[in-house]
Amino acid sequence: EEAYRWVTGIKRSVSNNSLLVSGEGKAIDIEASPKGCDLIHPVAGIVTHANHFSVNPSLDVRTLPSMYKNRQVRLADLLYHYYGKITPEIIMDVMKDHEYYPDSICNHNNHGNTKDMIGLMTVASMIVDFADNCAYICKGNPCMGTYKKYAI
Repeated sequence: EEAYRWVTGIKRSVSNNSLLVSGEGKAIDIEASPKGCDLIHPVAGIVTHANHFSVNPSLDVRTLPSMYKNRQVRLADLLYHYYGKITPEIIMDVMKDHEYYPDSICNHNNHGNTKDMIGLMTVASMIVDFADNCAYICKGNPCMGTYKKYAI
């Protein structure tokens, strides 16, 4: 509750996304902008976020709704497919997914140099395993990199 109050109660000049998880297994995703916060609650124990405003898409300055919808829907579909048997390794594979390319979960900077797409690509991926007290971090595109394990 303290982290929730801190994240939702501060004024901000930039947008960000925070996933809060408790030791009791509760989770909530917070899409925060200078205009306020929107919450994404888990559905059947799974919460997903594909790095865009999904609760209030009009807040996103990049008007690319099909890309966001494709990535978000694909991410949820893959995780629900593995429901009950999700492991860090399965999430690593999901993060390498190229369905809907070039608007895939593993996003490459292959969009050309249109103004809206400059720099839009996966730069890193992090998976946190609270049961094992570790995090797996991959620099760059997951399909081309390696996840390294870190104790937390």
